[in-house]
Amino acid sequence: MLLDEPLGALDQEIREDLIKNIKEIHDKFQITMIHVTHNFDEALILADRIAIIRKGTIAQVGDSVEIFRYPSNKFVAEFVGVENIFKGTAKKVDDGLTVVDTGNISIYSVQEWEGSVYLTLRPEDVSVSLDKVQTSAKNIFNGVIKEVIDKGAIIRLMVDVGEPLAVFLTRQSFLEMELNIGKEVWIYFKATAVNRF
Repeated sequence: MLLDEPLGALDQEIREDLIKNIKEIHDKFQITMIHVTHNFDEALILADRIAIIRKGTIAQVGDSVEIFRYPSNKFVAEFVGVENIFKGTAKKVDDGLTVVDTGNISIYSVQEWEGSVYLTLRPEDVSVSLDKVQTSAKNIFNGVIKEVIDKGAIIRLMVDVGEPLAVFLTRQSFLEMELNIGKEVWIYFKATAVNRF
């Protein structure tokens, strides 16, 4: 069954009902469905496998984790909304780690490689605190909040740590820490959260 953006012009309540119906049809009849969409929520909820197409060619195919967390190139990363993309030079270091020098900061990853690379980091994989704390995270930076965007339940911060770094926080965390533009914070993320291509 081919569905070409079937939910594109619908309001939220009707869209949610139809998503349930599409899932029920798929489960009941066990048929292959190709669902064309630009809506990431639809893709995450409905898809077993996702293909990102660019100029008539498949740029990457995989399950939702592969596509959204491990994009294979810059186009896919930007298309699926990875806001933290860094270019740098990688060098292997001790303990199976790689350090990537962006020219402004050094970022650790567990993926071993050397040479010129791009790194990606999802904003939801970054932690924020007001004080430096003990953590197992290899990537620790001090920075200043440059931008705050209210997305409803989520607040998006842009923090300057030598590179601009997008961070997602819950509204509750944002309010409890009394964050705002100009506030100094500590940023943490694990080496396992860093993807490269």
